[in-house]
Amino acid sequence: MAEPTSARYPLRLITGRLRDQWHGMSRTGRVPALFAHSPEPGLRMHPDDAVRRGLKAGELVRVSSKRGELVLPLELSDEVGSGTVFAAMHWSGQYLSSGGINEVSQPAFDARSRQPELKHAAVRVEKAEFGWHLLAARRGDVLALRAAVQPLLRECGYAGLSLQPDPAAQDGSALLVMHAAAGQAMPAEWLAALDAALALAAGTDTLEYRDARRGLLKRVALRSEESSNFVDGLLWIDTQPGGESLLRTALAGGNWRGPRLGAFSAVAEVARDPVVCVCRHKVTESAIRAEVRGGADVPALKQRLGCGTVCGSCVPQLTRLAREVASA
Repeated sequence: MAEPTSARYPLRLITGRLRDQWHGMSRTGRVPALFAHSPEPGLRMHPDDAVRRGLKAGELVRVSSKRGELVLPLELSDEVGSGTVFAAMHWSGQYLSSGGINEVSQPAFDARSRQPELKHAAVRVEKAEFGWHLLAARRGDVLALRAAVQPLLRECGYAGLSLQPDPAAQDGSALLVMHAAAGQAMPAEWLAALDAALALAAGTDTLEYRDARRGLLKRVALRSEESSNFVDGLLWIDTQPGGESLLRTALAGGNWRGPRLGAFSAVAEVARDPVVCVCRHKVTESAIRAEVRGGADVPALKQRLGCGTVCGSCVPQLTRLAREVASA
């Protein structure tokens, strides 16, 4: 390794690919279903390392090296060893306010093979403090929405985009999800540009709650069909992260069963059920856990649910889930 750790940069950052993405995501990044397994950018850290630094899952952290820095949400995982953090190589300026992991990687290369040292760097990880947070989501043509929003990302302290498949859609539509943060409220011109890009300006089909003194803005785009309301979009601005409950409602199909104004309370608790097998079977984690609790092993999971029988890339996760449930 060309760069050893030190007291200033005590962690080893390694990079690599995600299970369902490829290189710069120029092709796989156009398929919302391939985001189901790893939906958004993140930095993976061992739970013990996070405890020692006072960090929690989902918080924004600043990753710094001798060459630069970037901000990422924190993921906790015992799949990385203590002293090591991992960030996928795929995320770039298409999906982040930064250039991705290249901001901190190093230019060293092997003298004989000329192979660049892209997969290892010494870094420091600290909590990133922001006083303004935004969550936005919009159902529709996600590639067009992404192209419209992408020029706005770099002006934020952190911004990340994700494509999310819509399980309720019959026409193949999906959602674009955006998380953003800044030291202070973004200018009105920037918010107007975001409203235009996502078609989320206040209107007859959009409910809005605003508290300028507290810096709150909550906007929900609802579509009514028969006796149901569907969440087609939302914009959530606060001094702290929020709106995740309503986002889970939108990702679960968008059916808001309460009164229209009740959407602002964001009390819906729709637990995220990750898709483990993203091939044609679309098998969720809850379905796998239920079968394992009934005594199924990996071969039985393949036979009963079809997971792991097409490309096989989910077999390691099936094995882990079977071991976890069995030991519990």
